[in-house]
Amino acid sequence: MRSKLYLKDGPTLIYIGPWEFYGNFVKTGIALKVDDKLKNYVKIYDSIKDENGCFVPIGMAHYPILLNRRTFEKLGIEEPGLDWTREDYFRIREKWLDEEPQNFTPFLFKELIGNAVEELEIYDLENNRVNIDKSKMIEYIKKLKDELHSGRYVLNDNYTFENYYKMFFEIRSEEYKKVKEMTLYNETNSIRSQFYLKNALNSLGNSLEMDVKEHIILPQVIDKFDELVLWGFIVNRNGKILT
Repeated sequence: MRSKLYLKDGPTLIYIGPWEFYGNFVKTGIALKVDDKLKNYVKIYDSIKDENGCFVPIGMAHYPILLNRRTFEKLGIEEPGLDWTREDYFRIREKWLDEEPQNFTPFLFKELIGNAVEELEIYDLENNRVNIDKSKMIEYIKKLKDELHSGRYVLNDNYTFENYYKMFFEIRSEEYKKVKEMTLYNETNSIRSQFYLKNALNSLGNSLEMDVKEHIILPQVIDKFDELVLWGFIVNRNGKILT
């Protein structure tokens, strides 16, 4: 597909879906600068404009965090407001785990690993580089190990490293199937739901969800990559209409 983009009379529009990146198309000269060619480009929100003037967004979404109100009531924790922070979430999460240790699941594992990526600022998007300070990384891995054996997580004594690897990454393994069933069964006791794919920018629908069900819906503060999701198009410099 990429080879065809360098040919004449290729596809004119290239769709960039949610969580996809168009940077390589810009770097390799495939994406055409269009901010000075589209008269309505000026009407696009400044905060979502492409600094290169190549990407034309046509939609956006914010996928919020869905918290379980019953768990908050059980723990006696005050519900956070819309201005809550990432630190607020992990303080609440820690209190939840201290109150009742939880089975160690892929979901909890990803939160711990994702937390490391965020706190160590491994990805430097502005300078297009990866920062790995060896001493900080070793210190953080030790911190994660201490957290794992802190008593907040229920570990399977019969599991080896291989069993946990299968549970996290091999979706056809028995370990993965078992933990998936267990996670779905215990969903109502969790501090938050694993997935909530309703667009928070559609505020009316989410307000109804909060009124009818035992949910607290708040902005995504855990993963900065998911703060605002865009989709749209870039124009192929070698597109059929342009050549």
